[in-house]
Amino acid sequence: MLVGIGTDRGPWVRALVVVGYTVLAVDPLSVGRYRERHGVSGAKSDAANTRTLADMARTDSLRPVRIAS
Repeated sequence: MLVGIGTDRGPWVRALVVVGYTVLAVDPLSVGRYRERHGVSGAKSDAANTRTLADMARTDSLRPVRIAS
């Protein structure tokens, strides 16, 4: 399963990677620009950010987060 998230570090990212999720870190500024290009209103909301991250995880070439052991 793919998970798009706005950071590449922290306990949530580590926990997701450890249990087997593919975590794709997306720069928050990139999320905003993507939303502006593909959205109608450009308004910020958690629902819009969630939808945008999901779209980016499915369609963009993002590198998975790797956790150093």
